[in-house]
Amino acid sequence: MWVQDMRNYDMATAAIDASIEKLGVDYIDLYLLHQAMKDYFSAWRAMEDAYREGKLRAIGVWT
Repeated sequence: MWVQDMRNYDMATAAIDASIEKLGVDYIDLYLLHQAMKDYFSAWRAMEDAYREGKLRAIGVWT
């Protein structure tokens, strides 16, 4: 997830869904925050929710 998508929970969720749609897949094996910046707490919560929903198989932070 790029920094510009980490403004809030809704933008982070939209970024995850957009990535899945652009890739044309049902889930993503590994999804990373590009950097821990802006509201990365909300972005992380969105990633956790997407993980629980099966949209993401693993999550992490790239620094």
